[in-house]
Amino acid sequence: MRNITARQTAPAGGADGDQQAPQRNRKRSEGFTLTELLALVAIGAVLTGLALAELSQDRSKLLQEACAGNLKQWGTVLQLYAHDYNGVIMVYYRGQTNYNPNWYSPRGVYAKYWSTNRVVDAQTQAAIVKAKMCPAMQLTTPPTESTIPGYSMIRPDPATPDFRGFYLKDVKKVNELLVMVDSVPTNSLAYIGGNGGGIDDVLAVTNRHSGGANLLFCDSHVEWKPLADVQTNFTKWTSLSPP
Repeated sequence: MRNITARQTAPAGGADGDQQAPQRNRKRSEGFTLTELLALVAIGAVLTGLALAELSQDRSKLLQEACAGNLKQWGTVLQLYAHDYNGVIMVYYRGQTNYNPNWYSPRGVYAKYWSTNRVVDAQTQAAIVKAKMCPAMQLTTPPTESTIPGYSMIRPDPATPDFRGFYLKDVKKVNELLVMVDSVPTNSLAYIGGNGGGIDDVLAVTNRHSGGANLLFCDSHVEWKPLADVQTNFTKWTSLSPP
């Protein structure tokens, strides 16, 4: 009887066994092994790399869209000017004292078309300064009135040497004629293509945007094109009467 009572009152499985098992489990779960830590670090590095790559792509896309926005504004300005001047797109007007030869100047031939009331004030000039620079350009100093632009206007081939522009009525395919493009910021390349003075150089076009450039066409639409496509089609896209 004494033995039966003892077995009935003793904890099942033994008191020591039940108390030690949770303690051993707790010890095993208190930290990570070196292998586990290295695996977590590796996973974290991969995730960080993916996140940074996605952020970089997003930033590049935003800069490309901002650049396209600049060119669309220029397209509107060029069309407004053409409406007032018998369908003329003026690239530059060298030799005329009443015109500034630089299309991108805040006081130039297109300046007043950046203002809704045709008044060239400080705000208008600031808008021109901003819109002549591609946002993806690596500028060491803020752009100014005299800063060389990040875009170039296209002087189509053929064009009258003394006129320095062209008439919309002479354009065979307005949706294929380039009028402005991302370019290297060099003064001599502010006008490229066609008959311009020493400017027949497709290398002026730059690939700031994911290996390509934003192009403004004569019908005021903007497209991104790979640099290889620009090099292949440059002659056709800068001709009033392409083949």
